[in-house]
Amino acid sequence: MKKLVLGLAVLFGFNIMAFSLEEASLSMGGNVGNFNYNVTDMGKFQVSSLGVNLGGYLFPVEHFGVFFNYGLLFPVYNTMENNYKPMIQNDFLLGPGFKLNIIEKLDIVLGFGFHMNLLSFDGEDNRISFGIGGDVGIRYQFTDVIYIIGGSTVTWDPTFIRMDNSVPAKNWENTSITNDGIAPYSPIGFRQHIAIGFKIGKGNNK
Repeated sequence: MKKLVLGLAVLFGFNIMAFSLEEASLSMGGNVGNFNYNVTDMGKFQVSSLGVNLGGYLFPVEHFGVFFNYGLLFPVYNTMENNYKPMIQNDFLLGPGFKLNIIEKLDIVLGFGFHMNLLSFDGEDNRISFGIGGDVGIRYQFTDVIYIIGGSTVTWDPTFIRMDNSVPAKNWENTSITNDGIAPYSPIGFRQHIAIGFKIGKGNNK
């Protein structure tokens, strides 16, 4: 019972916060990724991926706020000599966001900030890279609430950390962390995404 009450209180609080903002938006769809890596012990290689995308913007005022963009990707092609599979990528962006109105029902949303990418080889060898990136999208409003958005992210990571689960697999007590530092050719990534979303807030009433 206490958990139910707590859950309802959190939901109620979120709704109050969202409707008090100029805009709160959330979208979900698909994306295609292309990443170029240079790893100390693996050399240079390219990874192309398909996956799902989740993005959102919070605008406390009309044109300025914060954004996030997350991609869960499943590589379908790579140029590694040993064709190392399976792989999973988690790609995350967070930072300040902006909105530019073009015409009625059509606007541009964009943001830039912190980037993190997790490249996991069969859950045993994980490479986490850190850097900066940006996201830009064109958004069309079908109604005051529902919209479609298409866009692209560009990221650059100058450093990464390797977490190697030796034996047994997925036993994080045996994880060793190695910082391989600045690479001569750092990971550069591109993701194109398209999604359906919804938004709420005071701006819907204008």
